[in-house]
Amino acid sequence: MTHTPNPLERDCLFQLNVLVWACFPQPRVAPVTPVLEQSGYHLWSIEQPLPLSPTQLIALKRAGVEAIQEPVVDAVLQHQEDEDYVILECKPDSFGCGSDRAKQAAALVVAAGDAGAALNRPARARAELCYLVPGSCTCTMDETLTELSAQISQGSLPSPDTGAIGVSIKADGVYLGLSTPIGGEAFLPRRLTPQKLVLAISKGEDPKPLYVVPWMPDAPESELLEFKEKIRAHIVAWLGNAPVGEQSVLTFEDLLHSVTRGISAYWRNKESLVGRVFGTMVSLSRQLFNKDPRCAVKKTELRVTLTSAKEQAELIRIVQKAQMPAALPPGVQLTLTE
Repeated sequence: MTHTPNPLERDCLFQLNVLVWACFPQPRVAPVTPVLEQSGYHLWSIEQPLPLSPTQLIALKRAGVEAIQEPVVDAVLQHQEDEDYVILECKPDSFGCGSDRAKQAAALVVAAGDAGAALNRPARARAELCYLVPGSCTCTMDETLTELSAQISQGSLPSPDTGAIGVSIKADGVYLGLSTPIGGEAFLPRRLTPQKLVLAISKGEDPKPLYVVPWMPDAPESELLEFKEKIRAHIVAWLGNAPVGEQSVLTFEDLLHSVTRGISAYWRNKESLVGRVFGTMVSLSRQLFNKDPRCAVKKTELRVTLTSAKEQAELIRIVQKAQMPAALPPGVQLTLTE
C-alpha cells in the first residue's frame, strides 16, 4: 500500500521531538518506544555548533564546493559504548547539490569527517552524518549526501559515512527509519531498517508527541503557541510558590529547563540560546506581566517582590489573563533555508 504523507512529517520541530523521545528510556506502559536508546544511542547535544577550520575551508574551495563556515546541527547522538557519534539534521524535504541547503550539508559532511576536532572529542572519535526527512524523501536525500561526500573527497578532506532516515506517520503511529535499504553507508539508517515504531497512536489520535522541545528559533511560527502557554503555566506556578515579603528570582535558564523537562541542558549553541531563545522569553514575560512595576524583567531572569498574599493573587491573575504576542520579535525567527 502506498503511504500518503502527513504534512506533520515535514515539521522539523516534530521530527526533533520524535528523535528526542526515541533517545530516553520509557516506562513499559508508555506509548513511546525508545528505539534509539534500545540501539545503544543517547542524546549528546542539540543545536550543536560545528565551525570549520581555515584549512577545511581552503580545501573546500580547492574542490569547488560551497559551504557555510559555521554550521549548527539540530542534534548529535553518541553510542553509549564508544566515541561513535551521529550528526543529525532535520529537514522538511530532500534537496539537491545545487540547492542553498547544500552549503550547510557540505559543511556538515566536512565536520563529521573530522569528528574529534568538530566535537572537541578525542582524535579517535568517529561520526556519521544523517538527515532526518519525511519518509518519501529518503532516497533523494541519500543520493545528495553521497554526491556531496564524493565532491568533498576531491579536496583531500576525509568524508564520513552518510545516510537518510525517514519520519513516517501511519495509522498506528509514528515511525523512524527506512522501509527498505538504500545506498548510504551510515550505520544508523540500516539499524532502523525496516522502520521502527516510536509513538503508538489510536485511530484518529493526534500523532504529535508531548513536546519536550516546545519551540526552537528555526521552527515554524505556528509552533510558538505551545511554547508561549508553557512559559505562562510555569511562571504562574513560580508566582504561586513565591514567598511573601522577600524577593524571588526565576532565571530563564531554570524556566527553560522546566519547560523542556531538562532537554535545554543539551543545547550547545549558547549564542542562540541567550540571544534568541532568552530574548524571546524576555519579550513574552513582558507581555505576561503587562509592564507591572512589581516584576522586573531582566536579560536572563525575572525578579518579583511580593508584599502580601493579595498582591500575589493579583499578579497571578494578570499573567493568566495576559494576551500573548501573535508573532515573534524581528530577528528571532529564521527561515527553513537558513
